[in-house]
Order: sequence, then C-alpha cells, then structure tokens
Amino acid sequence: AQIHLEEKDYDQALEACRSALELNPDNLETKNLVGIIRRRQGRIEEAIAAYEGVLQERPQSPRFLFNMGIAYAKGGDAEKALELYLRAVELKPNFAEAWNNIGDLNLRADRVDEAEAAFLKALAFNEAFVLARSNLAEVYIRKKDYAKAEVQLAVVFRNDPGLPGPYNVRGNLLYQQGRIAEAAAEYRKALAVDPGYEKAVFNLAQCLSDEGDHQAAMAHFARAVELAPRMAEAHAGLGYALLMTGRIDEGLTAILLAQELGLVSAKTHVNLSYVYLLKNEPDAALEEGLRAIAMDPGLGTAHNNLGIAYARKGMVREAAEAFGKALELGPDTKAVRANLAGVLMLLGKRREALAHYLEAVALDPQDGLLHNNIAVLYYHEGDLEKAREHVRRAQALGIKVDPGFLEALKEKRRASL
Repeated sequence: AQIHLEEKDYDQALEACRSALELNPDNLETKNLVGIIRRRQGRIEEAIAAYEGVLQERPQSPRFLFNMGIAYAKGGDAEKALELYLRAVELKPNFAEAWNNIGDLNLRADRVDEAEAAFLKALAFNEAFVLARSNLAEVYIRKKDYAKAEVQLAVVFRNDPGLPGPYNVRGNLLYQQGRIAEAAAEYRKALAVDPGYEKAVFNLAQCLSDEGDHQAAMAHFARAVELAPRMAEAHAGLGYALLMTGRIDEGLTAILLAQELGLVSAKTHVNLSYVYLLKNEPDAALEEGLRAIAMDPGLGTAHNNLGIAYARKGMVREAAEAFGKALELGPDTKAVRANLAGVLMLLGKRREALAHYLEAVALDPQDGLLHNNIAVLYYHEGDLEKAREHVRRAQALGIKVDPGFLEALKEKRRASL
C-alpha cells in the first residue's frame, strides 16, 4: 500500500489496505493509511471518518491528530484544522511538521506575524526542514523584506533544489517586485517538477491575467479549481478571466462562489462592482464599490467604479468626487481622466473638463471620441480653430460627428471672419 501510495496509484493502495485489514482488522497504521489515501483522492469526508476511527483508539496520538488536521484543511475548514494541529503540538512540542502547517494556515489568513513565529518554531526543531524555510521566505515577501526572503531561498535551493515549492515562492518574490515574466518562468519551473502543484498553477494564471492573456489565464484558473476545488482565490481569478472574455454571468457565478468559500477581498468587491456595471445595475455596483473602499480606501479602481455608478444614478457631484479620488490614487489612466471630464462637463466646469480631456488624449491620441468632446469644449470656449482641428482628427479616426454641431461650428466660423 505504501509503494502504491508513493506511485499515486490510489486504487491499488486502497486494495492493499483492505487486504491488510482482512489479516489484522485492528491495525491502526493501516486505518491511518486509508485516511491518507482517501484524502489524496479528494474524498475528504471519508478520510476524516477513517481518522476519527483511529483517534477513538488512540486519542492522544499527535501524528493521527496531525493527519486529520490536514484533511480538514484540504476540506476548507481551517479553524478545525488549526485546532487539531495545536492539539498535536501540545502533545508533542517538537512536532516541526505541525508547526509548519500552523504557520501555513496563519499565512493563508494573512496573520503574518503568527505565521512567522510558527515557521521559526518548526525550524528550531528541524533546521533542515526545507518546506518551513521556504514558507518563512513567503512571510518575508509578504512583509516586503525581500533581502531576508532571498537569504532563506538561497538556503533552500542549496539544500534541496528538487522541490516545487521554493520555485513557487521565488516566483512570488519576483511577482511582488513587478517582474511578471520572470515570476511566470519560476512558476513554470515549479510545474515542471510537479504538474499538479495547484499554487503554482494559480500563480501562473495570475501572471497571464496581468499580461492580458485572459484566455490562457482562464484555462489555468480552471485547472487550479480542478486541482483544489475549495481554493477560493482560484474561483475568483476564474471569474475575472470570464468577465474579461465577455462571459459575464459565468464570471459573476464564479466570484460569488469564491465569497461562499470564504474569500474576503477588496479586489473581489471591485470585480463585482464591475460586473454590476456591465449588467447596468448601478445600485448593486455602488454597494460593492463602497464595500471595496471600506476594506481598502486606496483602491483607485473602486473609486472609478463608484464614480460610474453615481453618474448612472444621476448623482453627478458625487461622481465627480469619486473620479477625482480615483485620479488622485492612480494610476493616471485615460478612462479615469475621461470619466472625470465627462461629469465636469455636466457640472458646467468646461475649462476643467477640457484640461482633463487633453490629458486623456495625450495618453491615447487615437481615441476619436476624445477628440470629438475636446472639439465641443473648444467651441464653447470660443477657440474655433482648435475645435475644427479636433473635429478633423475625430473624423479621421472614424467618429461620426454630430451634423448639427458641424453646422453650428461652420456658422460661427463664418460669423467670425
């Protein structure tokens, strides 16, 4: 059974365990092995049932508590898993693997200091524990202490360069530094070692999404979901990729499922606000945008979405304030400039609107609609030559300029001659 388990031939491993239990029905090691097999098959409830049977006979076994903790973690019950790991280390304080898993759960919950303490305990009991050291590097990445992260990774690669995890962590380090292509290369190295390593599949999908390859990103997010059906972040990423490829309702379903699975993320609320804008539901978009800002006031995209929702509800002043905040927070995009300019026009602040439209068109001179709007503002400001110039640019870029405006511009130019 052990050999088949190592070969990932779970059916044969289970059959061997059954044969062993026929010979000795009370053998706890075999029953524990059945739990491990079921867990790796993704049959979490059956795994937990197997471990419970073992623990009835040996309730103070740190190893059996640890194994059941892994099953609960795989099933998405982090609280129960943490309880079992803590019971294990209470019984066996030098249980390095359990300390590592305690750190991993804290890291997933963004309790970075608690995670660091747990990984350091794991390494105190087993200095050569490569996985704990790799995870400690991840802690330092989260803390943006990249020098410390690199020191830990150097030790890991020196001691055991054949594991997928450290390549994944080094990818995270590069990703945090904005080196997306290099990060993707590291994630691919992790997958070359273990094609089923769901974290690396997910992280590679994020890189592909950032690079604008939403079809490839969608395929990788879907693969991550297949490998880890309860990975909330993967469902959220898949939802965003579906949105970017025009599959709005499917994207919404995936994002809502991510929330059901426990994902708490300002970015998710931003994406939901975007979905509801696409579905022309400004009230729902407004609600999600406000939730995103409550969690992270520095999200410029959330303020921009909020501005669009306000504008669609006719709340022009609120829209202008939201767009102004989005522009202040950055990035300075054409869309935010144009959105702000549009509502400033409605408020009669033509000179301010013109200034923002000119900034927007400088970012994208091939946007004919911007040239059209600039022409209208120059007309109202009395600069007829510049209005005419931007009309011509708009027409050259395929924009059908309003005939009534063209006639009014001609009349006004004639009158000025």
